[in-house]
Amino acid sequence: NALPNGLGKLFLSLATGVTAVSGVFGFVGVARHSRPMLQWYFVSQVWALTQVVMQVVRSQNSSDRSHIFCAEVASLDASGSCLPFGSGFQIALLLAASVVVYISVFVADALAEAYQVALETENQMLISHFVWMMRKSSLNSISRFEDLIHKQFEELVTLGYLKLKLG
Repeated sequence: NALPNGLGKLFLSLATGVTAVSGVFGFVGVARHSRPMLQWYFVSQVWALTQVVMQVVRSQNSSDRSHIFCAEVASLDASGSCLPFGSGFQIALLLAASVVVYISVFVADALAEAYQVALETENQMLISHFVWMMRKSSLNSISRFEDLIHKQFEELVTLGYLKLKLG
């Protein structure tokens, strides 16, 4: 690790805090059907995926150095391997973490898109309803206007101001 011990712990604490806040945003986004919160969660999960991949690379480099060191120790001392558990175990755990984060990225994206589609569908339905109401209102207004004209016309004919030519 190239970082001083205190700074490494600070970065680990920061990453843990961001991940916890990200999880809260994800849960609240799902509960409230909030697309912006899910998008924030999506972006933070992409960041988390980069962190896990970086840790896989770091772990692999560290494992390679440990194997070289253990080979040197084994040549001096016949005690066997100096690693408490194999690097394959670490890689398997990190790959499992990568898969979990990768899946959460796509679940968050799919939910955000589903919420957006639902919102657009609802908006389209409201617009369609508004158009039909305005059409009905316009037809009623035109019908009332026609009735008024027809009534006024009949009144003029009845009063003798207009004469109708029949047939």
